[in-house]
Amino acid sequence: MDSETETTPWYRQTDSPIPFFLCQKIASNDPARTAFTAIATFPWEIDSISTLCDGSLNTPELRPQWMQIVQDWYGAMIVGAKGKIYVMPRQGNTSQKPLCVKLPQGDDALSSIDIKCVAWAMGSLVAPVVMVVFAAGSLLYVVDVRSRQIIGYLRGHGGAITSIAVHPVHPYIFCTTSRDFTTRIYDLTQAPAQYPTNPHWPPSKEPSLAGAAYGLQMSEPEGQGIGRCVAVLAGGRSGGHMAAVLSASFHPVLPLIATCGMDRVAKIWPIPSLEGGHIAREDKPFFSTSLLHQARILSITWLSQDVLLTHSAPALMRVDKDDRDSETYETEGTLAVWRWLGVDRFFPPEFEDSMSQRVKRGCASDYQESASFKIISVLKLPMTTRHLHVYQSPVHDPIVLMSQANIIRILNVCNLEPCPPPPSPFRDELAEIAKRLQLSNSLSHQSLNRASTTMSTADETVAEPNSLWPDCWKLIAPQGGTYGDADPPTIEACEVSQDGRIITAVGSRGHIWIWRISSED
Repeated sequence: MDSETETTPWYRQTDSPIPFFLCQKIASNDPARTAFTAIATFPWEIDSISTLCDGSLNTPELRPQWMQIVQDWYGAMIVGAKGKIYVMPRQGNTSQKPLCVKLPQGDDALSSIDIKCVAWAMGSLVAPVVMVVFAAGSLLYVVDVRSRQIIGYLRGHGGAITSIAVHPVHPYIFCTTSRDFTTRIYDLTQAPAQYPTNPHWPPSKEPSLAGAAYGLQMSEPEGQGIGRCVAVLAGGRSGGHMAAVLSASFHPVLPLIATCGMDRVAKIWPIPSLEGGHIAREDKPFFSTSLLHQARILSITWLSQDVLLTHSAPALMRVDKDDRDSETYETEGTLAVWRWLGVDRFFPPEFEDSMSQRVKRGCASDYQESASFKIISVLKLPMTTRHLHVYQSPVHDPIVLMSQANIIRILNVCNLEPCPPPPSPFRDELAEIAKRLQLSNSLSHQSLNRASTTMSTADETVAEPNSLWPDCWKLIAPQGGTYGDADPPTIEACEVSQDGRIITAVGSRGHIWIWRISSED
């Protein structure tokens, strides 16, 4: 029994203490002591060269360059702050110095924006070149960490950017979600469009000048440097989001992207063909539902081929739903693990060529309100939850990190209880009726109506969230610090890195906390 415990990973031992210890605490020397609002750790390792860009980097010529990049930036992190970002190398790396990138001067509105969207990317197919992408308002900036300068500036969204997601296989492809109801996909291997390359709308034979409001390119130049918008997942009544889009996630294998937003809807889109000179535009997803959560969906993540995880904010409810002036109250947000049942319909087992993706199209019941999903587990979240991060890898169970004030709760998704089957109140009644049946008798019309009504009620029963918290672990960010603060800090964002061995959190008053797994574990 002891030998089994020693070989079992910590995240599968619900009765064991968490093996992480606080190894470093960093405090900003900025006199303003502004909060750190975002974090992104370097996502790749040496073995990633075999999967990135379909293995095109795994050549004798490029392998030494990749090994040098990983040696320089493994364990590095991007930290977002007010009007600037920091690119910080790992502890003990003397070959790289911290980099501070400030937004261009002259615009007071930009300098006061909290940078909450940061990501690592690559900017070349010929050779591995590490880039940093971050958003300020509706603008995108691309930073070359080697030259330590901003080399790309992009615009196109009609509202503030809410998240950035990088493709797991092709890291030069990334997408941004925005409050303008759209999701835009960019390619860092192309230059910004200096004139619109929109498709024509019949009967006109010229490129449309409808602009960003219709999910197209503006008539002005898109930007400078590198990066081009190659596809738009449009909002609108036909099938897109009807409110701000808050999060997106690329499928790990298939040409799919999942989005969610303020309209309480989760959608799964086909990635349009990114080839050709015209911007691709998609307005009808493969899947869309608003039956997962009662409030805005804050994040969405693929866990496997057809399983996703979403979480929502607290929901504002009326005491009397029929009275608009009724008093209101808040219910807890929820975390839902669910399966999309339509993946085999759009991508059967013999699916190989992604080019055949172009002819696939769902019907109205797919992109308006689909029922092709199954809820696996639902969990109520504490009202104080501020941030949620999902970590997974092929050799690591998916774990969820939830920050609440100065506490991080760590939960293994595999430990969630499955949703119980919906109650069947008509079962006992039908059984009693069956006992009273005789060969000369038949069911009365009243009994049939009563049974039919009961069955309809059972069919409409939805899965209730589990209010009982499963076993989880806690990390506490200690109060005090360099400035002698007496109040406990607030964790704004957290992330897992280095194969699950490091947990990093950023928060109020410019603090960074780093927990490392014990060496003996």
